[in-house]
Amino acid sequence: MSLPADFLDFSVVLGRNRLLVQGPGGNTSRKSDGVLSIKASGMELADAGDKAIFVDVDLAAARAEIDGKGDGSCVDTVLQIHRPAAVH
Repeated sequence: MSLPADFLDFSVVLGRNRLLVQGPGGNTSRKSDGVLSIKASGMELADAGDKAIFVDVDLAAARAEIDGKGDGSCVDTVLQIHRPAAVH
């Protein structure tokens, strides 16, 4: 699953405005079809257009981890790290 360009563009706009982001880099996420795409910790939201800052997480697997049904590492919840194209 690739992330929509409008989501990436919006993330970049937010990340570049220090009046709108909290902490060192801000945060956005998106849920679609059982997948949660989240900005990785330590990454700058303003870099959403040209760096791999989003990680897809399987929501069902993440919920299983919360319920104690996983190994506690959450490694099996990660589906993909996005390598976005340049922002339009």
